Amino acid sequence: MLITDKEQLKQYDADHRIWQGIPGIEVTPKGRIFSAFYSGDVTEAIGNYVVLLKSDDGVNFGEPIAAVYKENARCFDECIWIDPLGRLWLFWAVYPDFDSKTGDNYGTYAVYCEDPDADALIWSEEIFVGYDIMLNKPTVLSTGEWLLPISVWGERVWTWMPERRTTQKELGAFVYRTSNQGKTFEKLGGMVHPDHAYDEHMIVEKEDGTLVMYTRIMQGVGLSYSYDRGKTWTEGVDAGLGGPNSRFFVRKLKSGRWLLVNHYEYTGRDHLTAMLSEDEGKTWPYKLLLDERDNVSYPDAVEVEDGFLYITYDRERGCGRKSLEEMYSDAREVLYAKICEEDIIAGEVVNPESKMRQVISALGEYKGTDTPFTHPIRQNELVDYFIQFPTEELPQRILPWDRGWARVIDGEVGKRLDAYFDIIDIADDKYETLHQLLTLIDYETRHEEYSVTESVRNVLLANLDTDMTAFTVADKLGVSRYWLKYRFENATKISVEEYQKTLRSLVK
Repeated sequence: MLITDKEQLKQYDADHRIWQGIPGIEVTPKGRIFSAFYSGDVTEAIGNYVVLLKSDDGVNFGEPIAAVYKENARCFDECIWIDPLGRLWLFWAVYPDFDSKTGDNYGTYAVYCEDPDADALIWSEEIFVGYDIMLNKPTVLSTGEWLLPISVWGERVWTWMPERRTTQKELGAFVYRTSNQGKTFEKLGGMVHPDHAYDEHMIVEKEDGTLVMYTRIMQGVGLSYSYDRGKTWTEGVDAGLGGPNSRFFVRKLKSGRWLLVNHYEYTGRDHLTAMLSEDEGKTWPYKLLLDERDNVSYPDAVEVEDGFLYITYDRERGCGRKSLEEMYSDAREVLYAKICEEDIIAGEVVNPESKMRQVISALGEYKGTDTPFTHPIRQNELVDYFIQFPTEELPQRILPWDRGWARVIDGEVGKRLDAYFDIIDIADDKYETLHQLLTLIDYETRHEEYSVTESVRNVLLANLDTDMTAFTVADKLGVSRYWLKYRFENATKISVEEYQKTLRSLVK
């Protein structure tokens, strides 16, 4: 899977990448910066590959020095990390990587380089770490053990996409432990947050030895604790940190402060902010805005010996577009900031060596020959899967596919969505109608945060004397009836009618 041959690497150059994102960053003691992210095909799907870039001056990163690709598979969610021995690790996930005994469907693999400052990098043999997916950096405990945050997605995350369904009985945010610097790995415990998304968890060790796990959840960030070094974890709760259901970064710094990179005072994936805590995550009083623009997301960070913090993120990835013209409207950038703790405490850049919005890679004109902007095979697989269910079940099975849980299907798009659901059962060509419905949801929904429960509550309070349903509320709000019904019932576990009865009793 690992490719280092210069001729082979040309097909992964910037002018052959349609989109890019989900970055990781590492910095060697001599100041060499490594950046890893993934691309491939036109969206996050089979055909994805990982690229690794480097820079010795912090400005020029050039073309990939390595790539990870597997034919008829997906290589994605990479992680780069320099371990306590000074070795540079490159981790990545592979799908499909099926284990018939366990039902696991994704594998995490790794290679490492003993001397990442060398002129010629020499990589180890590929190592299988475990199932399923590890996106974030390992944590080194005070005992010297390493804990790797590996998430088992299972059917609870991918209920709607056949290519990602599994037969796994377990799922959630797990940890793997190595006590011998990566020679062997053993799976410990994990937990499933009741509102989990892709987990993408990170672990911090408190001064008293308690382990804190932060997970990605629908409402932002979840929280769990382990008092036995990762074997068992408490039930997940909301950490109260907010966030638009996206990746974040958290880590204990050498100073003892904790660093959190998350979206703050956001409307979507904007206002990416670095924060510091001096009380082990109880409060985050110090904040530095890194990038206020739309669609800046997926931070990774590293602290280097001189105290500087390097924070990478992506901007307008460009994936999932319908054409080259539409794709060109996106920035398709991977960036980094170099800051220090005094900058965050001051709330502005005060160190003369600090810098923001440094571009690692920005894509221009695509010069590849293969531009598959439609996915007939992938889409047909979805239709084959959904068409087996009764029509009345289709909304709750299909609507999780609003790609990020932060899209409002309103206006004309909402009307079209409802029309498709209404006619599926009586359409002349049910298969084609379902195909068009899936295409609509995949490509036409808008990026916008929307509080379903708050909006429904406001309508019901204004119409307490009138019996309302999810459909009548949706009509007043101007959003899709099926979308609102699904989202409200998924969030509250009750119907709009039951909720109205509760409101009436409280008002009386």
